[in-house]
Amino acid sequence: MGGPVRQNGGMPAKSSSARSSSRRGGIGSARPYQRTVRVNEVMREVIAGMLEEIDDERLEMVTVTGIDVDPDFSRGVVFYSAMFTSSGAEEVQAAFDQHRARLQAAVGSQVRLKRTPLLSFRPDPAITAGQRIDDLIRNLPPVNPDQA
Repeated sequence: MGGPVRQNGGMPAKSSSARSSSRRGGIGSARPYQRTVRVNEVMREVIAGMLEEIDDERLEMVTVTGIDVDPDFSRGVVFYSAMFTSSGAEEVQAAFDQHRARLQAAVGSQVRLKRTPLLSFRPDPAITAGQRIDDLIRNLPPVNPDQA
């Protein structure tokens, strides 16, 4: 008369290994790096693609070098490199400010996120520092082999 009493509506209970294997993400995930890193890269690709479509002379020689999105995805800084003289830096920034809404809309439609980060644009400090170091090296006096 009595067999084993089953809980959960007569269904056998799942083992803990079956539960853990069905989870997505978490410890032991196949994903090699954090979500923000992946989102940064996807957003960089989307914005770089949109720059090719925008018909603005000020953005012709601009390269998106990276994006840094906050962990809560509320804000994102787009870093760029541009071939310009000192007077052209303001023009590139003005072009980004003018096209910010369009670029943000492209991110919103092409990247699957709960909310689209508010974008801001800045010249890449690594590029500027590298150019400064290169200029310093080029301006060093030549080394005289007799004095060495």
